[in-house]
Amino acid sequence: MRWTDRSGRSAPRTASTVTLGHTEDMVGTALGHRITNIWYTFDHTENPAFIQISEIAGIGSVEFSMGSQTFDQDGQGFKLSDELMWSATSCSPDFLNPDSKSRFDIAVRKDVSQRLKKVWIESTRFNDVPVVDAIEIPRPTTTSTSAGGDGLYEIWSIEGDQIGSAFGLFELKGQMEGGTVVAHGTRGQFSFAPCPA
Repeated sequence: MRWTDRSGRSAPRTASTVTLGHTEDMVGTALGHRITNIWYTFDHTENPAFIQISEIAGIGSVEFSMGSQTFDQDGQGFKLSDELMWSATSCSPDFLNPDSKSRFDIAVRKDVSQRLKKVWIESTRFNDVPVVDAIEIPRPTTTSTSAGGDGLYEIWSIEGDQIGSAFGLFELKGQMEGGTVVAHGTRGQFSFAPCPA
């Protein structure tokens, strides 16, 4: 796997290429073997460069090579979005404290913050038909920046009663002039460490 930074320039070769692990057990099939899935892992202790990515450079896109073949969507690469991310400072209700409420912290890259029309979380619940609930996350009145690194992200938050569904999974999305940005992964109110008392 090889990646490029947000400007499209390749990072130094020793820091931008990782060999992914694979075993014969890492294969799955579906629909009577009409679909085959193969997955790979990386060992960050064997490839420490992978976890030493600067938040300034980030990752703009990745490509994969297998033998003499390169998979890069005809030169486009596979884009990784880091405009919006779930922040590790988010927290879940503490079952031992009945007054504890969850909080979702969203890391928004500062260079795209002003271009964002809105940021929201959405979940789908099912009755007879699927119903999508969208909850907008307010733009902060004072800027709280990400801890560590170079402070290139600001934190937008939403708390407890505003979140609603206790057990739903939420997608994180943002609306920009160019379209909708969808953050990687879903989270629920119990996806994080308990909130401090």
